[in-house]
Amino acid sequence: MIISLASQIDEPRSSAYVKKVAKQYFGIKNYELPTGLYDIADFGEYTILKQDDYYIRSSVKNFKEYKKYVPFLTNTKIEGNKIYLAFDYAEGGENGGCYQEGITEDEKKECRVGWYDFELTYNEEENSLIIEKIKYTKK
Repeated sequence: MIISLASQIDEPRSSAYVKKVAKQYFGIKNYELPTGLYDIADFGEYTILKQDDYYIRSSVKNFKEYKKYVPFLTNTKIEGNKIYLAFDYAEGGENGGCYQEGITEDEKKECRVGWYDFELTYNEEENSLIIEKIKYTKK
């Protein structure tokens, strides 16, 4: 699912392009994107097709209120080639929602619905940032 979104296949993308995205994000070689129906919470449903070595995504059905909740970067840590990122997942909005300037920590805590922790590894040889782990914790 992540590779399908990262590949931005709302326009035709070659198999080679999708393989490059999979290698760059996850270190996976020779990746083949599964075709069929994808159902993503807080987004909707779409179908991925492959024809003549090109992938394409259908329009999104049952489109949900996208980005009602958004991640807000709250912490970063770098140890050698490891990068750790922390995001609070909370109500968004044009002006930062519950994370707009001037909001207290208690107000932020109240509107937080969960948080994400990412672990990434930088591969200097290939100049790529590999996602090793994504952990979501619900409040």
